[in-house]
Amino acid sequence: MLGPSLTVLHLAIATVCTALMIGLGFLARTQRSTVLWSTMFVVAMAGSFGALTSAALESRAFWLISMSLVLTVPFLLWSGLRTHRGARYSYAWVAAVVGVVLLVIFVIGSGRPGFPIIGRVSMLLAATVNIFVLWELLRRPERGRGAAVPLLLATALWMLLSVVGVIAAILDLTENYELLTQTNSVGLSIYMICALVSLLFFIRGDGTGAVVGDGAAF
Repeated sequence: MLGPSLTVLHLAIATVCTALMIGLGFLARTQRSTVLWSTMFVVAMAGSFGALTSAALESRAFWLISMSLVLTVPFLLWSGLRTHRGARYSYAWVAAVVGVVLLVIFVIGSGRPGFPIIGRVSMLLAATVNIFVLWELLRRPERGRGAAVPLLLATALWMLLSVVGVIAAILDLTENYELLTQTNSVGLSIYMICALVSLLFFIRGDGTGAVVGDGAAF
């Protein structure tokens, strides 16, 4: 679990990003994509609050709930990107299903000898949705690519940290577990900031509309 100082910082960043997305994104352009992206930031903020509660109460239960919430963030991001380009289906329900499944896995496996590996592999599998996020970003109109760079880099970072986490669990690097957890927290903060920058540009600055063509329906 994270230390109180780092957790408070992460919660502060999540709260500010959430407020900016709702104020500059959702309220300015109320549409399905901004609803999904605002929900994404709210979920990330709730996960950060869960991590803070876990650190304060030394509660593993809050930590497991927090992790389950945070790992649904890329799914909501992907759903919003699909909706913004005008796809017929957002598949936002996948985020809820993944969150529940991960929570069940974490609760059942918590405290068991192989839990670090099971947990990290589950996180890696959940992180594979970032491949679809990258695909959505790269298929945007050319004039949107520049603003997508922060989110592209942050998405790649999320995937890298997921792979590193699995390798560390397999090699049983328990002495570096706390450092890895802190690195993941910092990475998530970077991810949220980069997502905020790119998404606000998509919402307010790129001038692209959500037009459904024959190839954009799915």
